[in-house]
Amino acid sequence: MRCRISVLAIALPEGRQHASLPDDVRAFVDEQVRAGGYISPSDYTRDLMLHQEDIGTFRAIIQQGMDLGRAIPAEEVMAEPRAMIER
Repeated sequence: MRCRISVLAIALPEGRQHASLPDDVRAFVDEQVRAGGYISPSDYTRDLMLHQEDIGTFRAIIQQGMDLGRAIPAEEVMAEPRAMIER
């Protein structure tokens, strides 16, 4: 689901932002609050952003590994342990 979300940050207390959501997105967020046991749409949004941050960190770790050079296929990594088990 793609949508345009506008963030308003005019004359709001420090650290707070408000987002205007299209009706269908707002309904989706409200359903997630009800179904997921979230306290409020803000609680759901915070959780969503924390997960997105985790995904970004995970991607960065994967990229660092890829930048190190040749990847070793899992089958090659596991060949020796499998051989030891089969003996």
